[in-house]
Amino acid sequence: MVTVKFGGSSIADAGKLINTVKIIREKAAKTRVFVVYSAVYGMTDSFVKMVSQATLAEATTELVQLQQRYEKIIEQLCEPLDDTLYYRLVDQLGSRLSQVKVWLAQCYQSRQSDAQIRRNHNQIMTTGERLSVDITLALSEAMGLKVAHLDAGEVILLRQGRADMATSGQALANKLAQVDDDTQVCIMEGFYGRNEAGDIETLGRNASDLSAVLLGHLSASSQIEIYSDQDGICIADPRLIYNPAVFSRINFSQARMISQLGASIIHRDSISNHFAMNIPVWIKNSHRPELPGTLIDVDSEVDDEASLKAMCCMFEVAVGKVDNQYMMVNRDAKKCNDEQVCDIKRLIYQTGELEQLATSDEPLSMLSFTGLSSSDERMLCMSLDELALGQCLVFNGHFKSVCSVVVPHQQVKSVARRLFDANPHFKRYDDPVSVTLAGVAL
Repeated sequence: MVTVKFGGSSIADAGKLINTVKIIREKAAKTRVFVVYSAVYGMTDSFVKMVSQATLAEATTELVQLQQRYEKIIEQLCEPLDDTLYYRLVDQLGSRLSQVKVWLAQCYQSRQSDAQIRRNHNQIMTTGERLSVDITLALSEAMGLKVAHLDAGEVILLRQGRADMATSGQALANKLAQVDDDTQVCIMEGFYGRNEAGDIETLGRNASDLSAVLLGHLSASSQIEIYSDQDGICIADPRLIYNPAVFSRINFSQARMISQLGASIIHRDSISNHFAMNIPVWIKNSHRPELPGTLIDVDSEVDDEASLKAMCCMFEVAVGKVDNQYMMVNRDAKKCNDEQVCDIKRLIYQTGELEQLATSDEPLSMLSFTGLSSSDERMLCMSLDELALGQCLVFNGHFKSVCSVVVPHQQVKSVARRLFDANPHFKRYDDPVSVTLAGVAL
């Protein structure tokens, strides 16, 4: 058995949705496939915007725009779907968005308690995943697959905000007992589960990766494949660097490190929760599934985080002060200091006063370079001298052999590109090297 997960960028339009079912069909010819779907790209942001509007009228306007986008996707699917499946989808869309209207109206009633508003918000926020599953169930049937639906609210059971693996395992076993033995594919929503009170609860933004890891473990899958629009885990953030090379293989401690330093290809809680599960994870591109991707391996030969050479970025951070110690914190946590990003253990280089950075309203971003030697650190500081930045901070934090560079957010792209090109360890796709677990193999 195998578990696969498709992110929002993999299902951003009708053609991409069809492509994911083709990938599933190919795998289902060999083994049973458990599938987790995110919301269509951008839809969760629309739901977030919807519930944050000042008035019900503004929220309803946002809902209408969202409905139009879904209607366009369904209209483009009319060719692979027969009339029965097509109109079933149309009815499901209308029913789900009508329910969203009800939840929205309740949220704007003054007599609603905070707890009830939170329950309604969670229901609204998870509608995108439900709609993704509605669409892919219909597509799978149309493309000849025998499929079953696993409702995430009936499988991922939470206790104090975390998955209760024992009760979730029993819940999945009970669901699968009702599924025919010849059913090839089981599809589940990502992003949410159900708590002890019986209410829908989200696992956090972008947490469908975590749903896939949980389902992979519960189903005893031989491997987990997480699909996005990237060819694997890149040696540098592709939002900053054009065409960076891709690691063929890394281990879980290294994956956890770069995810905590800002690499967004896989949710960091997925890595933390996966340590004891002993299932290999592949990171692949749904638009180019023939490429090998990156293997996050449970049996890697190199366990040293310091051996991995990568550049990560955490956007819009702030310098905070916790117990008289300077730390990098998420921008939203600047005032309450309740979420540490990176402690500053050793200052290597700075321009501007720390106190000024800590009290500045100017957004900052943090570039982190992993696997640096002492000579690499010196070269990094020399490169920064050449850039002559007004505000800059370089430090070592929690992870060994990692230097983090804090720069004004508006300059992060240009700084990242200069530092990437100055580092001999970093390569782009078109360079004749193979990037491996230990960095770059010539």
